[in-house]
Amino acid sequence: MPSIKFLKKEINNRIGEIIEDVYVLELSNPKIDLKKSDQIIDKAISIFDDLIFRIHKTKRDSKKDGFKLIKADLTFSIDELKNNLSKLI
Repeated sequence: MPSIKFLKKEINNRIGEIIEDVYVLELSNPKIDLKKSDQIIDKAISIFDDLIFRIHKTKRDSKKDGFKLIKADLTFSIDELKNNLSKLI
């Protein structure tokens, strides 16, 4: 089971990669609709906030199962954000 520290770090890194990809795409392709790219960034930030909140809300006796769900939700959310990002191209 990963510690809280490593789980937070993974969430931060993966969400940060998505936001960085959006900015790189905006710079490399000026024809992209900035409103849609801003929506992706806003969605990524709200996912980050939700997952961090859920980490702190997880009860002591159910941490293992709670962290597995959080990690699964992170993977699903990242895939969803990547699909939205690929639609911008």
